[in-house]
Amino acid sequence: IPDLETQFFGDYHLKWIALGIISGLVWVIGIPAVIAFLLTSYSKDLKANKKECLEKVGFFVYGLKRDNKITEFWEIIVVIRRVLCVAVAALFSNYPPMFQVLLILIIMA
Repeated sequence: IPDLETQFFGDYHLKWIALGIISGLVWVIGIPAVIAFLLTSYSKDLKANKKECLEKVGFFVYGLKRDNKITEFWEIIVVIRRVLCVAVAALFSNYPPMFQVLLILIIMA
C-alpha cells in the first residue's frame, strides 16, 4: 500500500476487491468445475484402468473405490467442504468459537 490513508472503496481498494472476487470464484467454482469435467470426460477410461488416463487424472481417484458414480465426484465434495470451512473461519471470526465449530460441524455432516 503506497499510503496508509487509502480510502475504503476508493479506486485502489476496488481493484483489490475485484481481484479477490475473481480469485475466489476461480478457486471455489472454477477448479472444482474443471475437476468434475475431467472426471466425467475420462470416466469410461478410468473404469477400464487405462494407463494414460490414470496418469492424467488418477491422483483424483487413487484410494477411492470405483464401484459407483458418486465416488468420481467425492474429491470435488471434499474440496468444497474445505473451502466452506475456511470461509466459516474467515467470515465468522467475530463470532464465538463455539458458533464457528457448530457451523463447521454442520458443513462436515
